[in-house]
Amino acid sequence: MKQYLMEELFTVAFVDEESRVRNQCGQLYKAIISRDQAGLGVANFDRLKKLLLKNIEDTFERSGSNIDASGVLIKPDVNSGKTQHDSEGWKSLETSMRILQAIIEGIGNRLYCFDLDPVISVILKAVNHLNRFVREISYFVVNAIFVTS
Repeated sequence: MKQYLMEELFTVAFVDEESRVRNQCGQLYKAIISRDQAGLGVANFDRLKKLLLKNIEDTFERSGSNIDASGVLIKPDVNSGKTQHDSEGWKSLETSMRILQAIIEGIGNRLYCFDLDPVISVILKAVNHLNRFVREISYFVVNAIFVTS
C-alpha cells in the first residue's frame, strides 16, 4: 500500500489541475526527501527531479498560444479580440519550478551527488521566460542550490 501511494503521489499529484494541490505536493516531497536522505530520499529525489524536468520542458511553452516562451508573437489572431496575460496558460510550469526548489531544499548537500546539468539548463531558460512568476522562481531555485552548498 505504501509503495502504491508513493507511485500515485509521484505520477499524478504534481500535475493536478489545482495549483494549491501542486504547491502542497512540493512541501510533501520535500518532507519525504529530507527525512530519509541516506535511503529512499535520494532515490525519490532523483526520480522526482527527472519527472519535474520533463514536465517543465513539456510546459515551457503555452499550447495554442500566439506568443512563444520568449515573448515573440507567432501568429496574431485579430478576430478573437482576446488577449492572454503573460502569467496565464502555462499549465503546471510555475508549480513544477516551485516543487523543484522544494526538493532541492529537501535533499540538502546531497544535491551534489547528482548531475545538475539538466537543472542548470532549465534555470538558464527560465530566467528569461515570458511568465514573470517562472522567472522569479528560477532565482529561488538558484538560491536553493547555493544554500545547499
